[in-house]
Amino acid sequence: MADRGPPGDAKGAFIASCVLVALAGAIESGPLAWALSPFFVSGFLYAAIRSPLRYSLYVLMFWAYVLQNPNDGMASGFWDTPLHLVGTVFFLHLKNTTGLSIGVLSPIELFIFFLLGLSYFREASNSPIDRIGRTRAPRELMRLAHLSLLTSFWMLIWGVFFRGGTFNMALWQLDRVVYLPILTFLFDAGLRDSRDFVPLAKILLISGLYRAGLCVYVRQAVVLPLNEWGESPMETATTHHDSMLFAAATLILLLPIVERMGKGAGRRAILCLPLLLWGMVANDRRMVWVLIVMVLFTLYLITPPNPIKRRIRNGALALAPFVAAYIAAGWNATTNKLFKPVATIRSVVEPSTDGSSLWREIENYDILFTFRMHPILGHGYGHPFWEVIPLPAVAYPLELYCPHNAIFGIWAFGGVVGYTGLVLLWAGCAYFAMLGYRHTKKPIERVGAVICLGSVLIYLLQSYGDMGLGSWAGVFLMSTSIASAGKLAVTTGAWPGGRGKAKAA
Repeated sequence: MADRGPPGDAKGAFIASCVLVALAGAIESGPLAWALSPFFVSGFLYAAIRSPLRYSLYVLMFWAYVLQNPNDGMASGFWDTPLHLVGTVFFLHLKNTTGLSIGVLSPIELFIFFLLGLSYFREASNSPIDRIGRTRAPRELMRLAHLSLLTSFWMLIWGVFFRGGTFNMALWQLDRVVYLPILTFLFDAGLRDSRDFVPLAKILLISGLYRAGLCVYVRQAVVLPLNEWGESPMETATTHHDSMLFAAATLILLLPIVERMGKGAGRRAILCLPLLLWGMVANDRRMVWVLIVMVLFTLYLITPPNPIKRRIRNGALALAPFVAAYIAAGWNATTNKLFKPVATIRSVVEPSTDGSSLWREIENYDILFTFRMHPILGHGYGHPFWEVIPLPAVAYPLELYCPHNAIFGIWAFGGVVGYTGLVLLWAGCAYFAMLGYRHTKKPIERVGAVICLGSVLIYLLQSYGDMGLGSWAGVFLMSTSIASAGKLAVTTGAWPGGRGKAKAA
């Protein structure tokens, strides 16, 4: 039996539901949205029940990437997308949109749990809808996902019930972190093998291009008076977390060229990279450049020698004197726009030259001091980090609970035990990705393996520098990479201890 796609009735229900959602969002009418909600919710659920799990996950992943999340502060609060109402309803807890105190979850979370229940029902009933042609990730990798899930809840229990932390704040700290292993389970159950690498890459690339286009549009269309330092008060054109999308989309465009996957790869890069780069510049987040440079440098080190790498090395050596002269000339020219890239580099290596970087240095010191007080088990969720050096006052109640440097935050709140339990899953993804990479000659699988490894680096660096741990974009990027890396290691024969490939009915 061939792998089946969504049946016609499921496609019809999904399209009709999307039309109703777009209509309600465009009109921005609350009563109309509530009147239509039974119809489009029923349509989405019907389509999910009738379709293979991977298609529901594709849709959920795309929505998480492109819809406006009110918690992320689109354009620093100065602009909203036309369908911002849809994103507001999708991402906010229902108690904020309905007024019902029992609505402690958001629609995206409810849909995740619905898909989780649907997946378990299909597995228990031996339904072939998701089993046909599917490879499961190694048990060892899924055990790391279970460990991550248990560690998340342990940090909440330890912090709240044993150390008297604030339960509401603990839930905010747990948010997103707990969904990484849950979505990993779902993608392991729903994805087949390397055949799904292409649709996943398309979703990521289209989402990145869309958000890059938004960045360009917002910078051109939204004109604001400059502040006292002569800068726009709009820090980002979209959000901080789009840096992960842009970096991953850049990898998707460049890696097929490195693997020499045909002329189409070069044409695609020529067509799409200018918009991505323009969007990165418009979004004005230096972290995206750190992500791209660090990931490409790491990938350069791990990939075997080839003609393209030799050209890159020779070109870098030829340009090195000119780059060094440019950096030296612009090191102290902080106000000259010609040397803005140099100012970005200097703000990274010398935090005292940039207010934002100096803030992060103080915050990092405070977090590490907090960690030293309870280094083994940490303080647990529900506790803030200690302000040994006071930070400037900000109107953000979660500032001390969800720090910018989420990696140091894990050390402070989870200690060595919590950090190990959470991050071993990331290390497992990198390990199985490289294992699959070394055991396959297929270009599409090699590209997929390197993207899985690159996603770990992107998520790690973004979490270290800009709160990437608390973003849906990062969670979906990582969960798809973890499941894909595990499946690749099994299908290539690199890991014989996997759960094998389900036979076609």
